[in-house]
Amino acid sequence: DLGPFPAMQVTSIRIGDDGSVAALFTPSRGNREAEALVTDASGALSMRIPAPGASAVQPGPDGRGALLWESSGGLEYADEHGGRHELSPPVELAPWFVHWLTGSMHVLLGNEKEQTHVLFDLEEQRVVWQAKAPAHLNPLYAVPFGEYVFQSGLEAAPTGELPDGSVRVIHALDIRTGEVRATWRSSPSERTAWQEIGKLIVRERRLYYVTGENFSEIS
Repeated sequence: DLGPFPAMQVTSIRIGDDGSVAALFTPSRGNREAEALVTDASGALSMRIPAPGASAVQPGPDGRGALLWESSGGLEYADEHGGRHELSPPVELAPWFVHWLTGSMHVLLGNEKEQTHVLFDLEEQRVVWQAKAPAHLNPLYAVPFGEYVFQSGLEAAPTGELPDGSVRVIHALDIRTGEVRATWRSSPSERTAWQEIGKLIVRERRLYYVTGENFSEIS
């Protein structure tokens, strides 16, 4: 059972970057359809909407709106007023890779098949840009921050004498165009490829690059 809603079976739950939560559930008794529940960052209920055929749901910023992935492969946006908008992105988007851009109708999504990051405009229902991911898709390896989207990954050393993955890399992409504006590379690992990709974490309006050995602030 989920909180104040008894007899409900949770089939999907996602936590937004700001702590908002979206859960997809079906009643364990009766013949009611599936529903989606969305809370704001404080845990207060902000939306409860019908979600027949949905397979996953992702909360919008502070629980204002939600993205619903359908089992048939479709994608739908539910706004904070209860309006429903069918989206038709030209690429397949992963339901577990979502970063909303604060204060806008843009959302950073992931194309698992092509291994790209996709900035999608919900209002105009179009792809703004796509950029190759330097690592497999993971919400901790890419994050919008300020005027950039930062990507973390691994690449081969420039000499070609060491294996792929021997250099850690961070790209800063222009959030408007997806073009690379800056790149930082580590010294090559002397023995073998790095086993861990650095994570990008935002805390208290600061961006950190974190590995098992150390961490640093990106500014």
